[in-house]
Amino acid sequence: MTQPINYFGISGFVNSHIFSNSKTIKPYIFYDLQATYSGTRNRFFLPYDVALDGTILYKEHIQFWGPFTWVEQNIGFGFKANLFDNLYLNQRMGLGSAFILGYDKQLLDKYFNWFAWNFSTLFTIGLEYRLGSKTE
Repeated sequence: MTQPINYFGISGFVNSHIFSNSKTIKPYIFYDLQATYSGTRNRFFLPYDVALDGTILYKEHIQFWGPFTWVEQNIGFGFKANLFDNLYLNQRMGLGSAFILGYDKQLLDKYFNWFAWNFSTLFTIGLEYRLGSKTE
């Protein structure tokens, strides 16, 4: 089940501005890394009986696996646009990979019992407000 450590993770990114001549829109390229130690909660429906009229009846199952170490890294393109005095729009889009490291005795698939990976995508959009005076 869930423990307090499973609610926290680390996230970091590095960006490098490109074409920085514009004062209102500043595009950049970035590298983003996110990591956490958490389990999974899986919900699925399995057939368990057939009704008198031939309808298949399903039963809900909830399964918890893990915890696992999850590491996701992405590279991509983003921009920061000045909307008003200290209000900015920030958007990032990227591609990368996600690694899942761990072992669970319930899982029979030996490939997944230590390491699995998949392609990942990142799309974020947000508003930023700068406290204090504008420095840019």
